Amino acid sequence: METVRRRAGDTTWTFRINHSTQDVVVPATGVELVTGKDVDGELTVPAGGYAVVRSSAGAVGGSAGAAARGERGR
Repeated sequence: METVRRRAGDTTWTFRINHSTQDVVVPATGVELVTGKDVDGELTVPAGGYAVVRSSAGAVGGSAGAAARGERGR
């Protein structure tokens, strides 16, 4: 799972790219922008798929930790 976060003001965009062959459940709160659905707690990113979640600063999966500084993780 590759995660990249970008922040402007109080809004955070979390980009999740699942490079694996299995679905992955990740913590997330906000609006998933690909589907337009609200997310409240967790999100399943399908195998080989991706998701983009817009959230307010401080939300789960929002702006916590190193990823909020734009660092990438897998």
